[in-house]
Amino acid sequence: MQQEQTGDGKGTSAVASTHPASSTGSGMNSPSEQAAKPRRKRATAVWLLVAAAGSALLAWGLSATPPMRMLELKGYDARWILHGSEAPPSNVILVMLDERTEATIQEPRLFWHPHFASVLRAAAAGGARAIGVDVAFALSVEPWAPDLDRQLAEAYAEVSAGVPVVFAYDSLTPLPEGLPLYLLAGIQGGLGYANLTVDDDNFVRRQELRSKDENAQESFAARLAAAALGLEWNAGQGESPQQTLRLGDRTVPLDGSGFMLIHYWGPNGTFRSVSMADVLEAARQENTGQLEQQATPVAGLVRTDI
Repeated sequence: MQQEQTGDGKGTSAVASTHPASSTGSGMNSPSEQAAKPRRKRATAVWLLVAAAGSALLAWGLSATPPMRMLELKGYDARWILHGSEAPPSNVILVMLDERTEATIQEPRLFWHPHFASVLRAAAAGGARAIGVDVAFALSVEPWAPDLDRQLAEAYAEVSAGVPVVFAYDSLTPLPEGLPLYLLAGIQGGLGYANLTVDDDNFVRRQELRSKDENAQESFAARLAAAALGLEWNAGQGESPQQTLRLGDRTVPLDGSGFMLIHYWGPNGTFRSVSMADVLEAARQENTGQLEQQATPVAGLVRTDI
């Protein structure tokens, strides 16, 4: 204070020396500190990205573990439970190979060709728009029952001229060579594989609609849907076949594995069904009215009641 009052050189120098200290205290940084700030920000951003990537990898790894995988599957089931029940499409009927059918037909099922032929004709007579036959014919019965193979192929050719008919087959087993039925059905696009997609807990929640090989074979359900609507399956515009499929103007979204998630309408017995024995009896009596009640829907399905 005395130095400022006297105005000598030392006092002036002391006052001047206080300016840098005063400037630093007011918040200004040195050049080295200013250059360090962007480096700290970049380091923070890198660590955040590493943490995010690590979290994503951890989540992906956990999702592949059995407990988390089961949780994901059960979560999908819960969606349908919360969704509640709803009336199924009224234009689908199941013709069942049930205990009454087994008791009515005395021959071994291997030789039921004439009965399946009668069901095809009965469904067509009843006005079915499409018929799916979920029964596989693994071999020719010509050596034991001559002419049965021809009878079934003849019925298929007759009915399929006016009504689309699709037969199921096992894609893991080669089709029997020279079987007239499959030769005709293959030419007319009347075959679809019946193999189901089973999850880790042995439940069926999704289905492959088309095989991923270059042949793009269609599943039984996919081929029957296309036949009933008179349309063909194609990949969505601008999409890969693993992401979405289109049936006409209908878009079918697929999951990450390229499968369609199944819309469950309800438990066993949800869809209207009739015993194959009743269909055969109505056909024998030429009861057109009963056949129309049993076969008017879009798809008459012949299935084994398991």
